[in-house]
Amino acid sequence: MAYQKLETQINQAINTGKSFAYETNFNSDPLHWPLIFKAAGYEINMIYFCLNSVEEAQKRVAIRVENGGHFVPDSEIIARFKAGYTNLNEFFGFFDTLHLFNSSTYGKAPDYCLTFQKGELVKKADLPFFLEDLTSTLYSQAKS
Repeated sequence: MAYQKLETQINQAINTGKSFAYETNFNSDPLHWPLIFKAAGYEINMIYFCLNSVEEAQKRVAIRVENGGHFVPDSEIIARFKAGYTNLNEFFGFFDTLHLFNSSTYGKAPDYCLTFQKGELVKKADLPFFLEDLTSTLYSQAKS
């Protein structure tokens, strides 16, 4: 149901030339929708909010559940966390613009990390240590 609604909204946006944004863990088939938008002539931009650990992701899900949101099993949280960073590391150059923010501290505004445009680093701040292990290709390009 949710997928069909998203698909309908995407098709409406493309048919009318409207901008469109959606939230994703970037974990499964990460370029499915971006490729469709790119083929329709859209500029593809990503804002990626980083977490420093699976444990922090689990805490965020618990907070969401306490506030009436849906539950996600730990095994799925772990899989999504790993896949999201794997895909970010592999596909960061696909996006016209990619901004990374560190949102690891709950209740605090995310810290700006970096910006890539078409795979080229254009701006960076202090990079959090955990990105080196989770996104080695992106991290090494950002450090050079």
